[in-house]
Amino acid sequence: MTTTTQTKHGRSRSTTARVATNGPDMAIDTQPATERVTQAAHDAIDSIKEPAAEAERKLRDLGSKAERQVREKKEYARTRTDELLSEAKDYAQRQPLAAAGIAFAAGILVSRIIRS
Repeated sequence: MTTTTQTKHGRSRSTTARVATNGPDMAIDTQPATERVTQAAHDAIDSIKEPAAEAERKLRDLGSKAERQVREKKEYARTRTDELLSEAKDYAQRQPLAAAGIAFAAGILVSRIIRS
């Protein structure tokens, strides 16, 4: 038995199915296994196409959100560091003797940590 079918790409395809008989009135279609496997693969891919696209969209959205949050945290850290440095500079100008004592003590502490 020869049949002509239309493929997804608009091409005609002729297939010959082998028909085996299993008794006087029973015919069994033995379509080539490669065609059945090929069709099953196409069906499987088609069935996961939409869920995969949705998963990709969600991942892209999460990536964008994470990028935005990292950018905001980076800006906050930069701003906060500038504020702390400005406060330290102001304190050193208002209390120069105390700032010198703190710097001296910090230097001793750091040198002991480095030596050990």
